Amino acid sequence: MLLSIDKNFIFIHVPKTAGSSVTRLLQPWCVEPERSQFRRLLSHLPVREDPARAYLRQHDKAEWARRKLKGDFYDRAFKFATVRNPYDFAVSYFHYVKKSRSKRRHAEAQGWDFAAFLAYLDRKRLSGRLDQSSWIADGSGTLIVDKVMRFETLDRDFAEVLETIGLPPGLALPRINRTVRSDYRGYYDEASKALVRRLFGRDIERFGYTF
Repeated sequence: MLLSIDKNFIFIHVPKTAGSSVTRLLQPWCVEPERSQFRRLLSHLPVREDPARAYLRQHDKAEWARRKLKGDFYDRAFKFATVRNPYDFAVSYFHYVKKSRSKRRHAEAQGWDFAAFLAYLDRKRLSGRLDQSSWIADGSGTLIVDKVMRFETLDRDFAEVLETIGLPPGLALPRINRTVRSDYRGYYDEASKALVRRLFGRDIERFGYTF
């Protein structure tokens, strides 16, 4: 998550939606809070903090930022995030878990095919929602951000964001953390498509995505 007091915005970093590219570009205008052990501990607690000092973690959700930030900063700020086609999102997440050595599941994931990975997500869902909507909606499912960019049209959507927050229109997103792979549709059979519809049905309906 990024927070800018000068430009009055909050960027919600939904995983696997080009958030690292957006973060790299916008970081110079954002708050750099103290990263002490105490501040890290406080980042896990529902203690309201001054926006200039709040330690918000990379993938904190919008609802958490609204709870953490003192005053009316959250309501006043321009809040935005990116989503992508859930079928593509699942494939990207699959490759990320397979290659990321920092993930607890990395060793186990080496033996997974895509179907096994989706089964893992289905089990994980029992402890909380995994869909992209959960990053940008409140507990009732209502969106609490001002703009939702789409991964598929990100350059165009991000240009609109730059205009809104008052940054130069020529700024181009860097391309980082890209995985070279085949088209996501080649990973699916009917069973896996049905499972993604169950896992990410809210995203599919809300954002109008199809296979």
